[in-house]
Amino acid sequence: MSDNAMLLLQALTALHPGAGTSVGAIDMPVQRERHTGWPMVQGSGIKGVLRAAYRDHLKRANGDSYSLEAADSEATTRAIFGPPSASAGDHGGALAVTDAAILLFPARSAAGVFALVTCPLALERLNSALEMAGMEPACKPLSISPDCAGRAPGDSPSRPALAIGQGANARVILEDLVFTPEGAPDLVDLATWLEKHGLVGIASRLVLVSDDAFGYLVKFATTVETRVKLNYDTKTVANGALFVEELLPPQTVLYSVLLAEEPHDGGKSQLKRAGLVPEVSAAIGSANALQIGGDETIGKGWCRAGVAR
Repeated sequence: MSDNAMLLLQALTALHPGAGTSVGAIDMPVQRERHTGWPMVQGSGIKGVLRAAYRDHLKRANGDSYSLEAADSEATTRAIFGPPSASAGDHGGALAVTDAAILLFPARSAAGVFALVTCPLALERLNSALEMAGMEPACKPLSISPDCAGRAPGDSPSRPALAIGQGANARVILEDLVFTPEGAPDLVDLATWLEKHGLVGIASRLVLVSDDAFGYLVKFATTVETRVKLNYDTKTVANGALFVEELLPPQTVLYSVLLAEEPHDGGKSQLKRAGLVPEVSAAIGSANALQIGGDETIGKGWCRAGVAR
């Protein structure tokens, strides 16, 4: 078994990994890769979330009298994530966390309510990330015709039909795009791999589309909310307090690679490389969910997390 791991994130509420302000129509866009334009979450943010989850895990284990500051200064915390900022020059953390890349994107469907959409390039990148971590691929390479939508065959009460019509007239309609259905049995392998690692409700909604169609959906089918701040006295919008925010929809699935090294703390923690991921996995497992990105106090950013090894 590899000492590294894959962190899988399934959004339970809308997710805002903010990219700061913008001069465009959306004041607060989500983070996106420069070369693809696909949504992502920077590794520094993911690592901070994992550090917070680990601190909370230590506090639960040690009782209410144990402070988060004490947890942040624990030898194991310092070994895994690095010392607190005040003493960051001592040594680096032994756990590297990559940017979280998108794997599945929820899109409205004219039948079956919604689909979880992926594409050949997204799957290729997932398998490449797994290879980097020294792990087996999640599924075989897949391909799809540009105007087609593929999914594993077979509809049942637990597997909603996403196609409208039958035979040559059948169509899959996602957002404002129309596709011809095409069988893709190997999507079962991906669904099995995801559900094995804690992401549920995947298999019945998986759809494979072309790379270009996927790129269109993740660019134009995100959630866009207009928000305001009210003047306390007049209950009207405060001057300059109207803004537009972009979010990733609930059910979006992303992944990040966790790469372990031997701790650089000179043996103070007595942790070894092989013990890093189990420590972090235990912290993730003891949390009900992880909160990622902005707007925590209005319920945004809560994610189900799983660790694949």
